[in-house]
Amino acid sequence: SDEVIIINALIKLLTDEDSPVRYIAADTLSNLGKKSQKVQPLIKDWLQENQNFENVGHGIDILWEIVTAE
Repeated sequence: SDEVIIINALIKLLTDEDSPVRYIAADTLSNLGKKSQKVQPLIKDWLQENQNFENVGHGIDILWEIVTAE
């Protein structure tokens, strides 16, 4: 679906070299995750695949914001 394509594109931006891009992507995913059930499982998958990535904290923060908003 278009929604999954957009979510995956935003997730990919979590690895961008530019920290403002990562921040905006994380914030957007967090907000989208509060409205869409599709964000959380895609973030979980990304976290599992990128456990050793130095910016994995963005994914954890996004999940935390989604879960605490419920």
